[in-house]
Amino acid sequence: MAPSSATLHYNRTFGARREPARLPFPLDVWCRPQPRRVSELIQVKAPRPSPSHRASKGTWDRDTDPAVLGAARVAEQEEAGRILGAAAVHHLSCVDGELTNGRAERARVCEVIRRTRPDVLLTHDPWKRYRLHPDHRNAGLLTLDAVVAARDPHFFPEQRLEPHRPDVVLLFEAEVIDHYERVDATFAAKVNALLAHRSQWHSTMGIDASAPDAEAQHRAFVARLRCELEELGAAIGGGLAEGFKRIDEV
Repeated sequence: MAPSSATLHYNRTFGARREPARLPFPLDVWCRPQPRRVSELIQVKAPRPSPSHRASKGTWDRDTDPAVLGAARVAEQEEAGRILGAAAVHHLSCVDGELTNGRAERARVCEVIRRTRPDVLLTHDPWKRYRLHPDHRNAGLLTLDAVVAARDPHFFPEQRLEPHRPDVVLLFEAEVIDHYERVDATFAAKVNALLAHRSQWHSTMGIDASAPDAEAQHRAFVARLRCELEELGAAIGGGLAEGFKRIDEV
């Protein structure tokens, strides 16, 4: 969590810089597990089962019931949010694999931004080259368009909510990284929040819970994650770090 006085950020161009501590209330909008320290989360897909559509489709097991998987994913997201200390997880219940950046979807994300009033907003980088999954691309575009709508009073006036402009937008899995946050103190929470998504152990983390070497696979996943963060940390002198594209002119 951010210190009470100031927090140290790193920029590839300008180096370390001191700024007012403006990271106490971040909002993260994402389409798959991306645990980091956040205050509230918007999960735009892997919806709750409903009469109108089936739930999450993101599995390699063709025998899995999508409705059962969707309910499990919701529970996993809630648990990950609890581990991260999030005050709430907002499920927008869009259909997995069919997310679009339409007016209705934009209004829903805009409303959450206006209600929660985050200082920092995090989402997918929609411009990352060769990003295959359509939901990840569209979640980034949807969120950025919703930021513009949330800040300007004539977008969605029927919401009767005050406009809100975040101070900073951070894009994760970015094509161009120019901002770093040290995560040495929160690495264990990140690991535990990721592991809360047990339905994605096999497909995403390379962990087969039924395998005789499951513990070794678990350790290998943690080691890979640490290695990724060490590589990012090397850009700012060592330690563990997350890298982002930072947008200040919101």
